[in-house]
Amino acid sequence: MAGTTAKLLALCKQFEAAGIGYDQSQRDSWHDAKYTKIIKNKEADCSSATLGLVKMAGYPIDLSGQHNTSNAAQLLKAAGWKIVSYTGKSQCKAGRVFITPGHHMNIATSTTQMYNVGIDERGKASGGKAGDQTGKESRYEGFFNYPWRYVAIPPDEGKAAAKPKPSASRPAAKKPTTMKAPKFPLDKGQVFGPANGGDDCISGKVAREDYTLTQIHGWIKQWQQRMKDRGWGEMKVTGVYDATTAKIVGQFEAEKKIPDSKTSKGAWDKLIGPNVWKAAWEEPVT
Repeated sequence: MAGTTAKLLALCKQFEAAGIGYDQSQRDSWHDAKYTKIIKNKEADCSSATLGLVKMAGYPIDLSGQHNTSNAAQLLKAAGWKIVSYTGKSQCKAGRVFITPGHHMNIATSTTQMYNVGIDERGKASGGKAGDQTGKESRYEGFFNYPWRYVAIPPDEGKAAAKPKPSASRPAAKKPTTMKAPKFPLDKGQVFGPANGGDDCISGKVAREDYTLTQIHGWIKQWQQRMKDRGWGEMKVTGVYDATTAKIVGQFEAEKKIPDSKTSKGAWDKLIGPNVWKAAWEEPVT
């Protein structure tokens, strides 16, 4: 996970909502061991909160050893942050971290505001009750000049969000345009249909006296491929009139209101006769 200022600022809001208090002796009780969640009504100090939220936001900061205001600048620099000397309020910008080694540090949340983890409910550094007892142990407040010594600038500042990479998959095929259908290949009265459909049904499962199996497979494949190109993704180009083909023929007949292949009375017979064959090429794709 790459760190971003947006994630850091969102975590500041979660931190405030969790009612975290101030306590140096219990400074790391506010998060779990892997810095993946904030634990409500626990304790932090300024450095554990600031550096911990930076890590939780996805920046690769190493907090396995000592981490406090004294070495915060070095840890942030090693994580890719730019460290500059503090010159004034104009440096306050959302996501930046202000540091005075050995004393204090804060996260700027806007050009005029900071998130400050300051002192416990008794005005002391440790020993108070867990959680924010006053609403002021950790809080948003206006920018203040501590005075600060360093400003740490996040590596993503000023960088636009990365554009998603184009999908590696092939782009969707364009819908085929209508065109003149090839001539229906069977003799009058014959249709492509299931093997148990009678003498007039050519299924592709057995050869016929007047057609070779190779011819039948080629014709059925031709129609199946045309339907697949039209967008009927379930269609498999097998050269055999199977259950899937029958299902799609019926749906296609209903969609295009194609009459029964034999009677022309409007029943959906799920057979590929001249009408269904022609429509596969000449009816508009919808």
